[in-house]
Amino acid sequence: MSLGPSSRCAHRSSRARSVLTVGLVLAMALRFGASLGAAQQPGATRDPRAVEAPRLEITPAPGYEGDAERLARTAPARLRTLMDLVGLRDGGAPIQVVLAPESHPLARGVPAGVAGYAVPSRDLAVLLPERVPRYPYDSLDVLLLHEVTHVLTARAANGNEIPRWFNEGLALVASRGWSLGDRSRVVLGAVSGIPASTAELESSFDGRSYDVATAYALSGALVHHLVRRHGPELVPATLESVAAGEDFEAAFAAVTGSSLAQAEAGFWRRYRLWFRWIPFLTSGAALWAAVTALAVLAGLRRKQRDAAMRRRWEEEEAAAMGFGEPSPSDPRETVH
Repeated sequence: MSLGPSSRCAHRSSRARSVLTVGLVLAMALRFGASLGAAQQPGATRDPRAVEAPRLEITPAPGYEGDAERLARTAPARLRTLMDLVGLRDGGAPIQVVLAPESHPLARGVPAGVAGYAVPSRDLAVLLPERVPRYPYDSLDVLLLHEVTHVLTARAANGNEIPRWFNEGLALVASRGWSLGDRSRVVLGAVSGIPASTAELESSFDGRSYDVATAYALSGALVHHLVRRHGPELVPATLESVAAGEDFEAAFAAVTGSSLAQAEAGFWRRYRLWFRWIPFLTSGAALWAAVTALAVLAGLRRKQRDAAMRRRWEEEEAAAMGFGEPSPSDPRETVH
């Protein structure tokens, strides 16, 4: 298919806009990530060897036996770290892990964007390998750790209620750390709009507001921000209070000395400060403003080069006519 002049111009504009957007996203993701701290899990201060990890009983559907064997070898080494993160000493009952194809009864009715889920009350984690990789799960290993973190978090809270954003953000950071990819998701979320509140972020997981992948990234950013600000004891101490019967907000305030509303507001202020200009900077108006500024700068430099060339021509012409020719005694003719 051939393109006419106007179509080619629009195509070039679209490409330039895409390049500008990608460049801004990467630059701001790196800067925003630096403001939150290095890509890492919330630091644990206890000795992971002091905890008793639960056993994973992995049941694979036909065709997934190899994945099950690999997960059984690699996952246990991470369980103690996850338990330390949420403050558990005794992992409790074995966790049942099912690797299910799309045809499996446990996969029926699960929304297409969901690659796995946990049912803590049944000590169950269900993984749908056919849907991996899909953000925020880079691999089946990450998905397993994410869902197991949900089970362990529920055990640490004694089954009492915690906000969805905290639960998902904690599982994301625990299973995969806080990476450039997560930061980029946070930045891209600002292009389509910034949630007005944490309550609005909470509703995003049900598909009622922002993109679900963006909701995961923002929840991870918020949890990472809170742990960096209040220290690694924030998570286990808060969950311990919730397990004792405190509601989440009261538990958070008792641990940090400030209200959850204040902490959330501080995060959203910082987020909006960083990204309020993204929709404008990635717009067509901003693109053409940048192109115009570059064209003006190029014109000024061309004028400077033309003026310098004219002066050189005039000097050469004057020298050729004998004007300004140095005398034999002129020191400029001396070679040292």
